[in-house]
Amino acid sequence: MLLCCSFGLLNFTYDASVLAQQQYYQIRSLHSRNGIGKFYLGREIAKFMGHKEMLWLERPSRSFTEKADDLITALHLKPTAPVTDIGAGTGYFSFPITNLVEQVFAVHVQPEIRVSASQTLLTIAQFCDPLVV
Repeated sequence: MLLCCSFGLLNFTYDASVLAQQQYYQIRSLHSRNGIGKFYLGREIAKFMGHKEMLWLERPSRSFTEKADDLITALHLKPTAPVTDIGAGTGYFSFPITNLVEQVFAVHVQPEIRVSASQTLLTIAQFCDPLVV
């Protein structure tokens, strides 16, 4: 399928066959018990996680596998930049970011996880839980 649009001197072309050649997703029969067996760009998609599994977010191997420090550095945050961490979980990313910026908004929809994160993060002056009234 080929779609083309022309706007004055611009010509945008979308060729779906190019994307079909690259396999972003893979299904594997051998996979982690914590995953769904579907992989995106080589990394397994995790199962839905409730609040009872929130300690998994703080596992020791996470810093090695996810390279959180590299990710935070790559954001090039300015000290005055407000940061919002949507789906913040236990504050794994929010907590170190509070050392770099003036204000961090950490939002999570599961109340049990939000309460747990707030107990730790509210001790930091820069942290603000926008769901606490």
